[in-house]
Amino acid sequence: MIDLAWRNGFDRAIVSDVEYNEAPSAFETRFPGLTFMVVPSPVRQQRLLYRFTDLLPQIIWHHRAAAAIRQEGARPVRLWIANSAQPWLPLGVYQDCFGEQLIWGPVGGGGTAPARYLATCDRSTRWREWARTAIERLTIAAKVRLLTRLRRSGRSVTVMARTREVAADLAALGAGDVPVVSEIVAPLQPLTVVKTATAGPRLVWVGQDIPRKNLAMALDVFAKLRARHFPAITLDIHGVADTSEDPAVTYHGWTAGVPWDRYREGGVLLLTSYREGLPSAVLEALQAGLSCVSTDVGAVATLRPAPLFLIPMDAYPNIDDDTLDTMASFIRDEVARTTYRLEGADHAPSIARLIAKKD
Repeated sequence: MIDLAWRNGFDRAIVSDVEYNEAPSAFETRFPGLTFMVVPSPVRQQRLLYRFTDLLPQIIWHHRAAAAIRQEGARPVRLWIANSAQPWLPLGVYQDCFGEQLIWGPVGGGGTAPARYLATCDRSTRWREWARTAIERLTIAAKVRLLTRLRRSGRSVTVMARTREVAADLAALGAGDVPVVSEIVAPLQPLTVVKTATAGPRLVWVGQDIPRKNLAMALDVFAKLRARHFPAITLDIHGVADTSEDPAVTYHGWTAGVPWDRYREGGVLLLTSYREGLPSAVLEALQAGLSCVSTDVGAVATLRPAPLFLIPMDAYPNIDDDTLDTMASFIRDEVARTTYRLEGADHAPSIARLIAKKD
């Protein structure tokens, strides 16, 4: 999103100081002319607190960011609230922090999981998703009322969505014409890699230890693939600290980045989330020369014709034998492939018209 803001003429960015963010000096080198304000995060490491909720730290951070803008005195003409993956994050705290235009989004945590999708999940997951959907709709409706008041005061307001599903939900709640912006500027560049064919796939799972990432499903898929198709398969888990008695499963804990090059030979990313927008792990893995097995969530399907196997929504989270066999055939073909070719796919949105738009 910083790259997108820089490309579209913004001259300032507010970032938090969590451990995986680059230093402002590194950002300023990459984006000349863009200056940075660092607002402290309540937690610098996504560990203990994030095991229970990642919402409270973000709410606190947004209040701190709005206070930092007010303390400066001079309100920016244009304010872009880009950290809106969770639509219930604060927006009203910024209503007196800008002059002419507010841009909100891309909004949405990947859309609402379909009922047929949730019907295959356990009871706690269904209740959690139903509660999330209800709260999300209430908070979005409140934000739409706020945006309407801002428009009536003569200021311009633009809302963007992460996926088509979220755009439809926002429009139905009265947000108006909502463009879809993937929040990833140039996700896939053309790539050709010569690889060595391998017999034993190396599955890689990346994510926080939170329910929607569904590590349990990844472990289940891994166990079934090993039992039915690949006795020598291994699984590397990045983002979760744990110990395993299974020598074929390695937990790497929280890492600043995944060493994708190590997995290029035989590596297959496994994404088992039941809700996403456009996961950066999928983009990074594909761009590094890996193929991917992913649940059919968010905007992942738009990355085709990349080497991507989509787990059907109605097969989630308990993979049936037919789906597993088809997945195994895909994996077998990919790890035996000696030349990896990736077509370029540029989802870079042109938001110049949004910035110039006057409601």
